[in-house]
Amino acid sequence: MTEQDDSARLAHEFLRARSKASGDQFENFYRSRNLDMDERYWTAEQRAEFKQEADKLTAEWKVKQEELLATLRAEYPGGEWTRD
Repeated sequence: MTEQDDSARLAHEFLRARSKASGDQFENFYRSRNLDMDERYWTAEQRAEFKQEADKLTAEWKVKQEELLATLRAEYPGGEWTRD
């Protein structure tokens, strides 16, 4: 019996989780400060603060992405995950 290739499902789950985390961060930021959803109405300081938080979240998810890619490359050698 061959092992099922779950790599596409794992990648899809990762993308959904990353998108949700990003959306949640944005919503939490503007709601906790009682800001408009539209960043055009934020002050430069508020935009800079959000960017700093977003950059931190992006860095955290970059680490998770590299971990996932390492796992996929190990479990599914020769697949599309072996390309950089």
